[in-house]
Amino acid sequence: MSDPGAPPTPIDDEPPVRRSRFTYGRFLVPLTLAIGLGVTGVVWKIVREWESQQLNVLLGDKVAEQVQKLDRETDDATDILLALRAHFAGSGAFDADNFGVFASEHLHSFPEVVAVGWLQRVRALERDEFEARVRPDNAGRFEILEANAAHELVRADRRDQYFPVTFVTPIGAPARNERSFGFDHGAIPERLAAIEEACRTGRMVVVGPTSYVAFAEGAAATTPGARAFVCYLPVFAGGGVPAIEAERDARLLGCVVELVDVEELFVSAARSMRLDTIALRVYVDEAFGAGGKRTFAWKSLDDGLDDDYDAVARSRAFDEHRLVFGSRCFRILARPNDQFASSAVVVPPWFAVLAALGFTGAATYLVYKLGSERGRLSREIRQFWKMTSEMLCVMDTEGHLRRVNPAWTALLGRSESDLIGTSLPELVHPEDRADSESALHHLSQGVTSVTFEARLRSGDAEWHWLRWNAAPSDDRKVVHAVASDVTNERSTIEQLEERASIDSLTGVLTRRALFDKLSAEFERARRYGSTLSVCVLDLDHFKQVNDRHGHVMGDALLRRLGQLLKKSLRTADCAGRFGGDEFVMVLPECDYDAGKQTAERLLVLLEDEGHVALPDGKSLKLKASLGVAELSADITDVAMLVARADASLYRAKRAGRSRVS
Repeated sequence: MSDPGAPPTPIDDEPPVRRSRFTYGRFLVPLTLAIGLGVTGVVWKIVREWESQQLNVLLGDKVAEQVQKLDRETDDATDILLALRAHFAGSGAFDADNFGVFASEHLHSFPEVVAVGWLQRVRALERDEFEARVRPDNAGRFEILEANAAHELVRADRRDQYFPVTFVTPIGAPARNERSFGFDHGAIPERLAAIEEACRTGRMVVVGPTSYVAFAEGAAATTPGARAFVCYLPVFAGGGVPAIEAERDARLLGCVVELVDVEELFVSAARSMRLDTIALRVYVDEAFGAGGKRTFAWKSLDDGLDDDYDAVARSRAFDEHRLVFGSRCFRILARPNDQFASSAVVVPPWFAVLAALGFTGAATYLVYKLGSERGRLSREIRQFWKMTSEMLCVMDTEGHLRRVNPAWTALLGRSESDLIGTSLPELVHPEDRADSESALHHLSQGVTSVTFEARLRSGDAEWHWLRWNAAPSDDRKVVHAVASDVTNERSTIEQLEERASIDSLTGVLTRRALFDKLSAEFERARRYGSTLSVCVLDLDHFKQVNDRHGHVMGDALLRRLGQLLKKSLRTADCAGRFGGDEFVMVLPECDYDAGKQTAERLLVLLEDEGHVALPDGKSLKLKASLGVAELSADITDVAMLVARADASLYRAKRAGRSRVS
């Protein structure tokens, strides 16, 4: 450790020793050639490592493309579930024929979709009436069925509730309909767990892969070993997902269900890939979310490996990507073959040799030139040290100054001898001391360079912001640092940021800052599945205020509204001016009911404190209409969410104003 009290290292004023050409030719040139040969080997190694990295990057990009295609395929293939949920949640009704017509176009467009069905929820007390009412093609007897130990369909045992197949398509495969119509999906524990999870979260849940029997038109089974993912999406009366568990149970109508063929799904998504050069494997986590045992689902070719996930993962030969589909985590493993590797760009070995020889020749020339230039550079460095306005210093690893240039004296008003031995963190502002000490600590832990900002008090007692760049010496015994005065820069940036994000009249966020905040909350809610509501506020009869009392009083009303908005919101909420007299409140972690309560509290606050005095002693009263909308699965972007809230606002206007919708 360096001694803080030691005198500064003097600058060597002696001219560099001029070495003879013989000395350079006899010792340094052979040394440079030896180094060049060593560099040849290093370059070759680097080229090979770079080639390996490029292969990994190409493979990763190719598999990421596959994952994106698969994500789009799964979204497109399950779009019909959203359409069916919207229909069943409303007042519409299907019979077997028009249900088949409704679904046939989707089944034709997506060959990976095996079948679509409707599982009506039937409570135990409703079973007899349901079986008496429902008839396949209005003929024969209908019963809720389950499979016995011999895989025969029999009348289902008594349970609290059932989820029988009430509608199923495609129509025209009698053998399939005979085995599936009336079958209770709740009789299978795995299916029941998936249905309960879907009803609990209100989202689609996927189980499988599970075996099914594929039927051709009017024929026997054509693909007995086929496997499919079973997708469940709950349907609640009135639409939406109730926030309270008891209400979800009361409003649950049933589930729309879809079978997606495993082989067809992955092959369809991978058609644009060169599967002859990449081996793909797909595994599914058994638990909802990511976790539990991984079940083998599909592979692009028979690579002779065991299908156990742990055995494949331990081989470290596969690149892994993940995809979440219906609350299940899909793990996609990819491995390139020799043909894939040969298609990558390879740097020839001779290129590395030529590069190393070129480096050797250049290095030999530079060694000679640097020796002759050493004295001139030393003089220029000393001159720069004295004349630069930047603050240069050398300090030990604990921050004690060992040498400073004249720029320190100019800024701090203290002599060089007074500064030597002083610790840099002791000179900076107390609030910035921790950052300075942390930067020095990082350098002592092996970091090659750090940048930080800290304030120093100048000779006129003002604090100046300095941007520091510091790096250790080669032997890591001292630290070299340079500081630039950025006080004016920081002041300008802070003023511009504040000016750009705050509306000057109302004190709330500007339109741009508001949408930046709303976009961030929108993405967060989508990512983590949290709730988000938006409330749009519009002043009632604001134009009449401007026409009758002038824009000065209109501005006073807007200013008062901004004060009350900030007063009424939580810390996590924010409000911004959408334009004119229209404002938007962003309410994270709030569903529609909570958002409506917030809006109603604001109306009470406007009633109690929303007054602005007129010059004649009278006062104007703030009145507003508010519309609330909650983020739901069918809302794809921020603009659609705001448009929903805006539509609610106009319903409030039509209902008589000064209210929440």
